[in-house]
Amino acid sequence: MAFNEKDSKGSVSFKERFRSFTGFVSEHQRVIWPIFLIICVILTIVIAIVAGKKQDREVAIETATIETLSEDAPIPIPDVDFEVDAYPEINALIGDYYQALVDGNMDRLSEIVSPVSTAYLTKAQEISKYFEQIAGVEVYTKPGPLTDTYLVFPYVEAIFTGYAKEIPSLQTFYVCKNDGGSYFINVEEEQPQNVIDYISGMVLQDDFKDLSNKVSVEFNEMLASDPEFATYYDNLSSQLKLDIGQAIAESNAQNQEQTQETEEETETETPVATMVTKVRTTAVVNVRASDSEKADKLGKAQLGEEFTLVEELANGWTHIDYAGQDGYIKSEYVEKIVNVEAADPSATETAGETTGEGTATQTTESSDTKYVTANTRVRLRKSESTSAEIIATIEMGEKVELVQKQADGWTKVKYNGTVCYVKSEYVD
Repeated sequence: MAFNEKDSKGSVSFKERFRSFTGFVSEHQRVIWPIFLIICVILTIVIAIVAGKKQDREVAIETATIETLSEDAPIPIPDVDFEVDAYPEINALIGDYYQALVDGNMDRLSEIVSPVSTAYLTKAQEISKYFEQIAGVEVYTKPGPLTDTYLVFPYVEAIFTGYAKEIPSLQTFYVCKNDGGSYFINVEEEQPQNVIDYISGMVLQDDFKDLSNKVSVEFNEMLASDPEFATYYDNLSSQLKLDIGQAIAESNAQNQEQTQETEEETETETPVATMVTKVRTTAVVNVRASDSEKADKLGKAQLGEEFTLVEELANGWTHIDYAGQDGYIKSEYVEKIVNVEAADPSATETAGETTGEGTATQTTESSDTKYVTANTRVRLRKSESTSAEIIATIEMGEKVELVQKQADGWTKVKYNGTVCYVKSEYVD
């Protein structure tokens, strides 16, 4: 059957349209074919990118569903983009976290973060005093290293007491799911090394760098364009450090008093008195004329040098006797030397029946042993480092023998006769 040039209504036939199209293509092929090829290439690239992202996401999901993973096994780091406000449960958790800070509700904060220590809550309580309002939160997420875990990067615009404008910030949270099926913010400092490596790898990805740079630019522009904010921020930072230092010092003193009261109630013998009269430097450090990094430098103390302790200040400085004059060293660079005074021998009596020579056949246990109690689940290490060998893990409420509380943030203890170390903030 032949095609007519026009149909019965006089319109142009399909054959005529096709002929016109092919004629146009033939006449303009030098322009049309390159454009057509470019479109094909673009479509191919788009399809490949979409397929690649889907594959990466599948890899991430597969990685995140590994139920058992040894502490040393490396975790593959998937190349996946941020998801924004993608998980209602995570959004609710982050919203509750910041609302608890605004309200100063430490009970609620204790339900959101884990493991929660006295030191953590003390810091949060001081920070919450300056939180006025959360103007906005945008929640960026990436898959975490294990099942039901996420890396969460909240972009927050907050209003602080004493300054009416919104201040941008970006935080990083490791969110996990507990046995009850609820998400929580994992603030455990001593994470397995492979988890640390995974998180470090994720924050090196380009989209996180771009987001971090964006927030930094916003913040730096505020500092540069608003002298009032620059002054406010400097004052706030200094005041927060001072407040947190004083609060932790008061909390530690209160815990020590409670421990002493408990020991006095249970002691049946005179304890051995301990006094801290000297400190030893843990690094080569400057000695200042007052408790400020801007104060005149009196000299330089060498590693291991000992000084008479005058006073340990709540602002992070230690007052010492430096060659007959008042000197000050940052507390983080000194450790206390505990001097033990022997108790009155007559105060420590033996108990039990005696032999003819007067020697006791039984003796009471010494009551001068001191203990610390874990305020959360925590690891005991071979040395003062979070990367040191793990000797044991103790549960919240478990006691271990105290050897010495050090100025570097670590406490030396004995566990089953072995000397080991634990972060001071995790024991009371």
